[in-house]
Formats: sequence, structure tokens, C-alpha cells
Amino acid sequence: MQLLSWNIQWARGMDGRVDVARIVQTVRRLGDFDVICLQEVAVNFPGLPGSQGENQLAGLSAGTWADSRALS
Repeated sequence: MQLLSWNIQWARGMDGRVDVARIVQTVRRLGDFDVICLQEVAVNFPGLPGSQGENQLAGLSAGTWADSRALS
């Protein structure tokens, strides 16, 4: 089983940009994982610098895993 655990820090890169697509590209580049655990994914957080309050979970799910499930 291949597992990836990553604190994406609200998808903010070292350059200060919030970019969910960059997270998706990086996960794909890292490998083919059976389980992906991401921490600090923002949903409705308009105060996040560089963000417009978008639902990052929805963006990650649509861009990477068609059958993903979120547990809160």
C-alpha cells in the first residue's frame, strides 16, 4: 500500500501564492498512491491571504480523485 500524508498549509507555496492546482500536479508527480491524507485544506476561509475563500477540498477532489470522500 502506498500512502501520502502531507500538510499542504492551505495550498500556499513558498512563493506565497495559494494554488490548489499546483498541489494536484505535485501529488501526481510524486506517484500513484492508494491513500492520500492532506492536512490544512481550507474550505470557506476568505481571510486566507492569496485566497478568495474557495473550497479547496472540492478543487482537490475534482482535480485528482473522482471518488474521494471527506470525513470531518
